[in-house]
Amino acid sequence: MEQFGLTIITIILIALGIAFVFAELESDEAEFFGPAAIFCLIMGIALWFISNPASWLISPEWFGIISIMLITVVLILISFSILLTYKMIILKKNPTNIFEFVGGIGKTIDEIGEEKKGYIQFHGEYWKAYSEMIVKPGQRVRILKKEGLTLFVEPEENLFCSNCGAKLSFDSDFCSNCGTHVKN
Repeated sequence: MEQFGLTIITIILIALGIAFVFAELESDEAEFFGPAAIFCLIMGIALWFISNPASWLISPEWFGIISIMLITVVLILISFSILLTYKMIILKKNPTNIFEFVGGIGKTIDEIGEEKKGYIQFHGEYWKAYSEMIVKPGQRVRILKKEGLTLFVEPEENLFCSNCGAKLSFDSDFCSNCGTHVKN
């Protein structure tokens, strides 16, 4: 009877660990779900080997195969949880300031329009973007606002060089007047 209780605890810990991994995917916080998933999965797999294979109603021949499959899945989930937790901690240490986005200049990757979302490149990252006007690929756009992971943009028609004040074209990386590098 004691082995049966250990079996139930093992199943609950592994199930909780898997649930915490999925909760981590949905959560914006890394302070609980990631570490809890790692703890539950490690404890569950440890108890798996402490328990008696007979209490699982699994033949000893199959217990080894199932153990290898379980270890593989748990190691993948633990690695994934560690990666997610690490990324969330780094993000918390270096939060993105919304004011860095608003007014920023990006470059379109796809055609963006009223009916069609696309992607822009801003500070070396790709962001989903929306515009009320049609914007062709390769055009510079000004970011108006950010909602979640979507940026609302408009074509940058009057972009001027910060060094000499000359008007820049959409596709220029350098000012044609003074040669200054234009920030993306």
